[in-house]
Amino acid sequence: MRSPSGRTYQVEIRDLMVRQFSCTCTDFRISGLGTCKHVEAVLLQLARRQRAEFKAAQRVPSARMDIVPTGDALQVERGLGKLPSGLRSRFDATGRLLPDANLEEVVEEISASRSAALRLA
Repeated sequence: MRSPSGRTYQVEIRDLMVRQFSCTCTDFRISGLGTCKHVEAVLLQLARRQRAEFKAAQRVPSARMDIVPTGDALQVERGLGKLPSGLRSRFDATGRLLPDANLEEVVEEISASRSAALRLA
């Protein structure tokens, strides 16, 4: 999304039902709110242009399994219980990568996965 200042930010709507979003702007990163004006603008556009799909996505959780970077580790943002057992064993009950897990090996395993629902965000 291009902002009024001319900067371009990447907005990702990961799950409407539980309101999981991402934006590359500074405000999103530091506010801790999980949203920003760019995310909200995209949501308004989707609600207007794709009304039926938008409403359906608000009622049904995403089937995706997203693994996101958190500092120097990884965190399963959604779908922890759906991960393949070998990969699941590398994360704790909260979805955080175990301290003794090899980060490079885990990233390689995620990349090699054939599951269309699993992605490294």
